[in-house]
Amino acid sequence: MKHIVVATHNPGKMKEFRYILRHWNVQLMSLEDLGLDELDIYENGQTFLENARIKVDTLRQFTYDPILSDDSGLCIHALNGRPGIHSPRFGGRAPFSVKRKLLLREMEEKEDRSAHFTCAVNLLVDDKLYEAEGFVHGEISKEDIGELGFGYDSIFYYPPSGKTFGQMEMEEKHSLSHRYEALKTLEEILRSEDPDFLG
Repeated sequence: MKHIVVATHNPGKMKEFRYILRHWNVQLMSLEDLGLDELDIYENGQTFLENARIKVDTLRQFTYDPILSDDSGLCIHALNGRPGIHSPRFGGRAPFSVKRKLLLREMEEKEDRSAHFTCAVNLLVDDKLYEAEGFVHGEISKEDIGELGFGYDSIFYYPPSGKTFGQMEMEEKHSLSHRYEALKTLEEILRSEDPDFLG
């Protein structure tokens, strides 16, 4: 079985990758599995795809296994797309519960609450780089709702379901999330260009 190293320290994100890619004939390994617990990747790209590329380029120094990375974030239209690529660093080192409160405070007087999540993924196999993006559109809720998910999920309201991502079980969220859409597109590219990779 092939190993793929996932460029993340985030256990919530790792759980999502394992769930979405559960039908791939691969074993997903985290940075911790490689003993890279302390690796701090400096993301200074101007786009989600650039940041995802920085992650795979950095990890190539430590492994020749295939590397899967993503960069994702919440883009709020009334805030000119913020926090966007700075989503993980918005609010500094504060926990996400505080980051969500800060965003809700900024949105208190805004009529337009539309927003979208973006996810850019890179897969580096030998010297071949595959990349894809996924999006999901919704709104910023008026309050923090839901104990599921992670990050900004509990303030991202998805109108077709009548729930925030923080209220969705894994099975529901990952039939429509930005990460699911990006990985689905990546899989389509792989099946077209390298059908043997997935077995």
